[in-house]
Amino acid sequence: EDAGQYTCYVSTNGPTVSVTHNLQILVPPSILPEPGGERYVMKKGSRVDLRCSATGNPAPDIKWTRKDGRLPGGMTESYGPSLSIFTINKGDAGVYLCSASNGIGAPAHAEINLEVLYPPEVVLETGDLHSVDRKEARISCIARGNPTPRVHWYKESSLLFESSSVTFLSTKDRHTLLLREIEVGRNLGNYSCVAENDLGTFKKHIEVHGRPSSPVFQSDPSSDSHQDYILSWTVKSYSPIEEHRLLYRKIKPYHGAVDSNHLLSEGDWTNVIISGDANNPGVSHNSRYKLTGLEEESEYECLVQARNRFGWSEPSRLFTFFTSKPVPAAHDLQWRQILNQGSRLDQ
Repeated sequence: EDAGQYTCYVSTNGPTVSVTHNLQILVPPSILPEPGGERYVMKKGSRVDLRCSATGNPAPDIKWTRKDGRLPGGMTESYGPSLSIFTINKGDAGVYLCSASNGIGAPAHAEINLEVLYPPEVVLETGDLHSVDRKEARISCIARGNPTPRVHWYKESSLLFESSSVTFLSTKDRHTLLLREIEVGRNLGNYSCVAENDLGTFKKHIEVHGRPSSPVFQSDPSSDSHQDYILSWTVKSYSPIEEHRLLYRKIKPYHGAVDSNHLLSEGDWTNVIISGDANNPGVSHNSRYKLTGLEEESEYECLVQARNRFGWSEPSRLFTFFTSKPVPAAHDLQWRQILNQGSRLDQ
């Protein structure tokens, strides 16, 4: 109120003399979100403009930052009376700070809380689950959303309820279905974790089955033999493994230039059925098989499946191995003969 022009007049016997002064009052900054703008609740994918109003003299500069993170777009700070987020993501939720500074006193700060609403998202902790008679099975999913989603479990198309053999466990976003005393023919099958809130529904499926896990090769890719190779792999199964199916083929040459007689295309698969160990009651099953009659200094690829009484496993990942090059035999006798001949000539 006191800022403005002030004029001093001096009157003497002569003309009146005046002097005018311009008074400016320096005022520290203050800042507030626009009315009603302290908290925004927005849907994912929409646009929002965060605004703050600042006063002070000189006119303050307004800077935007974010608590515990960067601004959308990866910037650490932005300037201006507003901060625009054109397509809101769930990761944009948080507390935003608008700060006003004009060099007079300390900067002033205000907070705006941005909450993002989004439909449920579900992630399974495993793609499928191996089980068998009288074993316990745990199926877990991570369900996130805003508002917090409600989670239900289904077997096939039937909604599950808690019982002596079915228990639901929840810890924050993690939800677990506990199946006790699995009974083949009753508990094996497809289960679904279904999450829903006011913005939508999302579900993920998982199969509980008794088939073996996908085999994993344990062999060294290189072989000391030029025509033989010993493959070894392991597989997990609660039931005895009845048989394995091994497929292998030669692929591109290990060494040498490629020509029309040695194309890079892969050859035909050789199929080998290998008996399992029906007497092994354990969960981990180790197997070995010796391939013979291979070509020397060559590259091969293979995969394997395992079968128990519930069916075949998924194939293993492709495994590549190499046969070695034969080592020429040393002919020490010939060298001794040459040396002996040289000795006789010297005599």
